[in-house]
Amino acid sequence: MTGGGAFAESFVAAGVKTEAEKSLRDFRLYARIFKYRCSYMTYSKAFKGLPLLVKEWVLVKLREALSDEGVEKYDYLSSREKKSIRAILEETLP
Repeated sequence: MTGGGAFAESFVAAGVKTEAEKSLRDFRLYARIFKYRCSYMTYSKAFKGLPLLVKEWVLVKLREALSDEGVEKYDYLSSREKKSIRAILEETLP
């Protein structure tokens, strides 16, 4: 079964974008599904509805993972990818 281009266009269009048109919903259908390895669910009602303490903890851990001095277990993310994800989140998260 193959997917249709209409779904991909609709899915990407529904995402929050930076001024440079970057989004956590950008597809990269070779090697992995998404271009940026950070969930677009950070924009969901479910995430926004988390208790403040839980949401703050998740965001602290996310910043830690995306830091240039990041934790060793996140070394699979290149500095360039971390920088791109940080830029998207800084520009699009309230």
